[in-house]
Amino acid sequence: MKTTWIVVASSSQARFFTADTATGPITEFYDLVHSESRLHARDITSDLPGKGFDRQGEGRHGLDSQTPIKKRESIQFAREVSEYLNQARRASQFGRLIIVAAPAFLGELRSTMHNDTASAVIHWLEKNIAKESPEKIRSSLPDRLWGLLD
Repeated sequence: MKTTWIVVASSSQARFFTADTATGPITEFYDLVHSESRLHARDITSDLPGKGFDRQGEGRHGLDSQTPIKKRESIQFAREVSEYLNQARRASQFGRLIIVAAPAFLGELRSTMHNDTASAVIHWLEKNIAKESPEKIRSSLPDRLWGLLD
């Protein structure tokens, strides 16, 4: 039987579970936390953006990058989770993946995941349940998935 990992993630936490049987409980074996994603944007940056002048008028405005800092931290964490999964796949630690993540973070995971790792995913679920109990997480997954684990 192929080992199945269930990854339940948000932009600040990724929890890793195994499912040994279709009817048994899921077991958490790793918890990855990205504390920067939990901070306010003002607490992440150590310096204020520079000031600029409009060509017309008297207005001043802050200069900022195109991607908000919270989004950049979320993308960085998605890369970290994806790299952990890529290394585990190369080490043959799992055969199948089920990915459950908050909608925006799920898109980031998909875009950062290596193609070989993504091909091991048997189900993607858009749901923000990273803080739930293992029993609640298991019950949130579609029943048809458990037939795939036998």
